[in-house]
Amino acid sequence: MLYRYYYLAKALQAYFFAKDVLGMEKNKSYGILPFIAYFNICFFWGTSAVANKIGATALGALTMGAVRFLTASFFVIIWLIIRKASLKMSKHDFIVLTFSGFMMYFLNTLLILVVSRMVDSSISTVVLCIVSVYIILIDSIWQRKMQVGLIGIIGIVLCFIGVAITVIFELFSDTGSSVFGIILLIFTPICWGIGSVVLKNSEVKASSEQQLFIQSVVPAILFTLITLITGEYKSADFTASGILAGMYMGVADSIIGLGSFIFLLKIWRTSVVSTYAFVNPIVGIFMSRLILGEAITANKIIGMLVILFGVYLIQNEKNIFKKLSALYVRKQVKEQMKK
Repeated sequence: MLYRYYYLAKALQAYFFAKDVLGMEKNKSYGILPFIAYFNICFFWGTSAVANKIGATALGALTMGAVRFLTASFFVIIWLIIRKASLKMSKHDFIVLTFSGFMMYFLNTLLILVVSRMVDSSISTVVLCIVSVYIILIDSIWQRKMQVGLIGIIGIVLCFIGVAITVIFELFSDTGSSVFGIILLIFTPICWGIGSVVLKNSEVKASSEQQLFIQSVVPAILFTLITLITGEYKSADFTASGILAGMYMGVADSIIGLGSFIFLLKIWRTSVVSTYAFVNPIVGIFMSRLILGEAITANKIIGMLVILFGVYLIQNEKNIFKKLSALYVRKQVKEQMKK
């Protein structure tokens, strides 16, 4: 049976490459590797909420974070040794990467792990889709200018309406989701947004390998130290599922997922790569049902669709504006011709 999927993937690759749908370099073929990479970010990042819930429930938020980033750091260091890569960087780059690593991979991850013990993983998956909204809003504050136009603003409003649909019905259900957990979940992406905007606007010259090293080691050190200081590890239930969930996040999310994402950004158009954001919540909802037995409710589906439509408007604002403008011009021309 596997050979059928192989030839299907080859046929899809040939079609997309010939049509330049993905924006790939026409003089270089990567075979089916880009499609495998795209599957990686869709599946591994889509299942992260489920893994976080399993790991944090068994080990505790801090211990789970320590296991995840110690695992990621181990493989990153091995890779750097094999590559004989230099870790020398400017003081400016080190400070920026350390701060972004703290905000995006320590504080953001810590809050997600804390929330995962209080809220269904499927709810987390849906609500965290609005991370791009926070990035736009924070970047607008940084630039002192709104980074989207009217269509983008409509998309932002729709995203928050989708969140409201998702969580309000959840509060009145018997799923056991905590009000505090849901409130914390809504504001958690701010940490990722701040780190992303600082990193984006700081002109960091460090290589991808250097960035990956700092952003793995910083949270690994912080999670490990705080776990030891608080003694949380003493009450952790070191089950096979809990440890494997932490290691899974370290390898699948932090190494394979991020590596695949960086690889795709080099060969596909950003607009194509970013479509993973529409697949992740679907994967997350169905995997939460399959593995954790969480209910797939109407409010989750409707909320997810509204949020994804809002994200679509934000990401495709320029193209939508061009099409609407073209339609308006055609209408005006037709009216003039009738006169």
